[in-house]
Amino acid sequence: MIHNNESINDELLPCPFCGSTPIWYLKGNAEVIGRKRVITIKCPNCRAQQETAVLRLSTDVGCEIAVKKWNTRIDKEITL
Repeated sequence: MIHNNESINDELLPCPFCGSTPIWYLKGNAEVIGRKRVITIKCPNCRAQQETAVLRLSTDVGCEIAVKKWNTRIDKEITL
């Protein structure tokens, strides 16, 4: 589980497009489950971003989902 800012930064892979270090931020009330919160992970260089809305989950669980989504990479090998 992600409990602080440092641990989410340690878990994020570089931007899949340019390799820069992404930044993340949380919008909304982190303490109240049932209130909308949005976790955004964004590349400051090429501006690629991904948002994860968290409504019925804890912020820790939402951060885990956001990191997993950001870190998902497709296999670049294409066979014809």
